[in-house]
Amino acid sequence: MFARKHWVNMPLQKKTVSATIIDKKVVTQLNADDQYWICVRSRMLGLKYEFLASAHNFSVMNLGGSGRLTYEGKFLVHFEPDKR
Repeated sequence: MFARKHWVNMPLQKKTVSATIIDKKVVTQLNADDQYWICVRSRMLGLKYEFLASAHNFSVMNLGGSGRLTYEGKFLVHFEPDKR
């Protein structure tokens, strides 16, 4: 039998993926701030990811846009659009 180790409070690593934005949504909660979610599809593997974004990142990202996305856990850190 293998022992399973759980790491608590480990710092998350920043990762980068080349992706296309396929959906955006705002989740409004009572007595809380709005949450801005971005759904992207990886261009390499076709995998779908969802990230929690800041209001600024959410407003500048367009559906169908593609570029390099940097994330940390479930949080979007930075999006650099492809140059056309």
